[in-house]
Amino acid sequence: MWGFNLEAYSNTTFTRSRGASSEGELWMKYLFSKTTPDELGDVFTGLLDGIESQFGGMAKALRSAIYGVSSEFLLFVWNGDTGHAIFHFHFTPDTPKRMIEREFLVSVKRSGTELGDQVMIHLGDTIKKFEDFLVLNQLQVQKVKLPILHINIFF
Repeated sequence: MWGFNLEAYSNTTFTRSRGASSEGELWMKYLFSKTTPDELGDVFTGLLDGIESQFGGMAKALRSAIYGVSSEFLLFVWNGDTGHAIFHFHFTPDTPKRMIEREFLVSVKRSGTELGDQVMIHLGDTIKKFEDFLVLNQLQVQKVKLPILHINIFF
């Protein structure tokens, strides 16, 4: 089973826990039992290209949503297995969308950690849910000087 778990918490009351896994090895065992070695090349190429394009499109859409964040908060992303920081990012409302995009991607790239499409999808979704929480709970959030979102990723 391949997968990860993502746990988020903040200095507000926001918490979230998500995870994803793949039954990939079961698919492969089934596929190997039903096809000849020559057929596998064509099957895998088509199957993997389709899966990658679907996840890639979803990850791109969620990254676009991240770049549109209009609230101010700090984001810390941690490797939940080791406790080491992967990267951090400061979202500010007056930062242009293109600059957020560039700086966010540079932060992820500098980390040297390969996050993958599924992790990026859940990471982006958690960031958007946190921003929605901040907007909907403004009275509670005003008590906090600067909201901080911590996300632990267990690989």
